[in-house]
Amino acid sequence: MPMNYGKALLTALLLLSLSLNSCAKGDPYAREMRSAATYSALTSANHPRLFADDEEFARIREAVLEGGNPMLSRLHERVMQIAESDGQSPDTLVAKLDASNMRLLAVCRLAVTRIFSAAYAYRFTGEERFLRHAEWDINTVCDFKSWNPTHFLDVGEMSTGVALGYDWLYAHLADSTKAKAVRAVEELSFAQARDTSNAWFYRSIHNWNQVCNGGLICTAMAMYENFPEAAREVVAKGVESNRKAMRYMYEPDGAYPEGPGYWNYGNTFQSLLMASLESCLGTDFGLADEPGFQKTGEYEIFTQGNTNRVFNYYDNSAALTPHASLWYMAARFNRPDYLYFEEKQLMETPYASGDSDRLLPLFLVYASRIDPATVNPSEKECYFGNGVTPIAMVRTGWEKDDLYLGVHGGSASSNHGHVDCGTFVYDAYGVRWASETDPLGYARLENPIKERGGYLWDRKTQSSWRWKLFRYHNLQHNTLTVNDSTHNILAFAPMIGRYDEPDRMGAAFDLTKLFWGDLSKAVREVSIRDRSYLQVIDRLQGGPADAKVRWTLVSEAVPEVTPSGILLRADGKSVLLQVTIAASGPETALAAHATYHIYPSDPAEAGFESADFEPPVSQHICGFEFTVPAGESLGVITTLKRVE
Repeated sequence: MPMNYGKALLTALLLLSLSLNSCAKGDPYAREMRSAATYSALTSANHPRLFADDEEFARIREAVLEGGNPMLSRLHERVMQIAESDGQSPDTLVAKLDASNMRLLAVCRLAVTRIFSAAYAYRFTGEERFLRHAEWDINTVCDFKSWNPTHFLDVGEMSTGVALGYDWLYAHLADSTKAKAVRAVEELSFAQARDTSNAWFYRSIHNWNQVCNGGLICTAMAMYENFPEAAREVVAKGVESNRKAMRYMYEPDGAYPEGPGYWNYGNTFQSLLMASLESCLGTDFGLADEPGFQKTGEYEIFTQGNTNRVFNYYDNSAALTPHASLWYMAARFNRPDYLYFEEKQLMETPYASGDSDRLLPLFLVYASRIDPATVNPSEKECYFGNGVTPIAMVRTGWEKDDLYLGVHGGSASSNHGHVDCGTFVYDAYGVRWASETDPLGYARLENPIKERGGYLWDRKTQSSWRWKLFRYHNLQHNTLTVNDSTHNILAFAPMIGRYDEPDRMGAAFDLTKLFWGDLSKAVREVSIRDRSYLQVIDRLQGGPADAKVRWTLVSEAVPEVTPSGILLRADGKSVLLQVTIAASGPETALAAHATYHIYPSDPAEAGFESADFEPPVSQHICGFEFTVPAGESLGVITTLKRVE
């Protein structure tokens, strides 16, 4: 048997096995799909087929015009605004890399935004100007000599934009445009995915796997009839690769290792991948049943605090942006509570900005399947997630004045990690009192670090330049620093206690291995007490010599050292940070003295080499210092309570 036929047969058998496995599990959502798990329906006569066919588009259009679903109407309005701005931009897309000469990503994302929004607008209005603009953009990017496969996220995103425009506008595009799109996908996308030097994403277990496979599989579904064997290969290889990544990223509780912003990115393309398969083949091959995936929506809604900011640990911004895949997951798993914050953003703010809105037309399809009357806040107040980055997030409620706490462990060496195990954020009374600092853009850091002989993305070496950045260091996070040392970046801090009680909501983490043996034991318990204040208890045992400990709080509130502690003021409200240090626990007498400090927020004043190119952080940094005597045990009880 010739090798190519054998390969095709093996691929077909794999897909059949996966399909039977999915059907055996009896997924009710898969049974509702209009087509069986077969490629026979993917013909040139069957477009559009990604997410919505002509009948579905007609249903959505009717629902929008009727106006009975305010969420759907507002989402449609927002997509049309994007179509009128980006989707009608007079600027020609240009293949220009970013400042680090590494990424085409911004251009690719803009292409997706322009093509997809214009495609939706044309299907809804029938106005030729949207079709003409989308076709212009498709031709422009398909004339690029490269989609930058050395940074394959760029290929994944550009393929997505071309595929969505190709499928949704298929009957109205010029034959020459469709032929050019097919050629570009084969040469600039599929061929590059066969190059092992570019396609390392197949072995990755982070957001790259989801974005690259999501884009490729979406494209394979859109253009299947043009290269069926290559498309089947993309699906078979992508599903197998993605399944392994999902087990790493979501198991056991859905907590995403890289943080909420990267959840938003990776999970959006995870949803794109699965929705592409479901709408075209009638199955996701069991991907939705992977451990933790059906819980991961809970993780993400709990990362959203009560001050319109998220728990932005690692390389994540605190800004609250649309979570496009929550619309898919709400419909897919019948979890309308996932949309409580989304509905608030949608109805009260512009909702989307920058590149966060590029796939909104897809999720409008799923929004049309949700009854707004069922969108209420979750009844849960606590989320605990184990896995690569253990995390606890608790709240006394879902409104602005309620209290919210997020704290995590894990390892700095995780993808996008910082030296911040044991750090936390805390919202109360409408103010974020304990904060994380937003990271700088990567291109702004990569070049100066490279000039100094370093590499921003070296996460496994203790001496890496990554850990010389002020924003990434433990001195600039809400955690402990012992003897002025950088944490052991390979050490792992597990979650060892969970508290979901009326008077205590939070978790405990074992930080011992972070401190190079300078402490023989270090356990941090962070909790909301009596639903009214924050308490942090650090149970520390000295090592072979006296150890100097710094307890740090990063805050947007203005700190002032007073005889009673550190007074923090913001928005006309005040809280007092106080510490008591006891010899062996909270009930014993004071055994050690702490001195309160306000620390520099400028890398230069803090003595960091990165001061040449890293600006000061915008928050204030305060805390206290004390000594753990050799061999002795201390209980360090810190509270943050409101004062009038």
